[in-house]
Amino acid sequence: MKQELFALIDHLKTRLNERVYDQPTAVLSVTEGLMMDRLQSSRELPNHIFTFFGPASCGKTLLAQTLAETLEIPFSRFELSSLLPAPADAPSPSEAEAEATPPEEIIDEESSGGVLLIDAIEKAPPRAQNALLEFLEEGVEGLIVIFTTTMESFWGQKQFAQQFESHPLKTQAAIAQMFAEQTVMDDDGPRPALTPELAGFLAKHHLVPFFPLSLDALVHEGLLH
Repeated sequence: MKQELFALIDHLKTRLNERVYDQPTAVLSVTEGLMMDRLQSSRELPNHIFTFFGPASCGKTLLAQTLAETLEIPFSRFELSSLLPAPADAPSPSEAEAEATPPEEIIDEESSGGVLLIDAIEKAPPRAQNALLEFLEEGVEGLIVIFTTTMESFWGQKQFAQQFESHPLKTQAAIAQMFAEQTVMDDDGPRPALTPELAGFLAKHHLVPFFPLSLDALVHEGLLH
């Protein structure tokens, strides 16, 4: 059983590095995270929770799609706009909140047991973040949930990539602290980007850094001519 898992992880690592250019740290984090979850869980198909953080257009979505394609499981992408309350002309705040999409509708039969990509988690209001967290804590067997964020981080610091690989636990603790301290602006002014509950939940799982693409990578991907 373990030999089959090791062979799968090796194949997955090769495929992800082929498709997602110039993000070896992210590929290593995802494949090792999958292996650790499956070795440590008593479930045949455990849940996997990842947070992909880094600048836009660096391969986060492509890695999630390639992961689903290689594992031959469904891929679903959830837009957080459906979690937001109704427009401002709704009759009242309470009625507007009632019209927000219930979290159980995020994970349907198609996404269950597959890869579910949830973009820009920091844009969801606190109430929606906590509702989503409560549902995810109940667990859906075999689900790979990938949150993405472009919150300010250690982008561009090459030494951070080296530190992440040599001291992953220490570095992930620094990332978790950074997540807890980030703020975003909404109509009422600045607020924590993530609720303390969600920040703590993500810190217990896999934090996956992406870095700005190098000049060589930009040329390779056709983004620079």
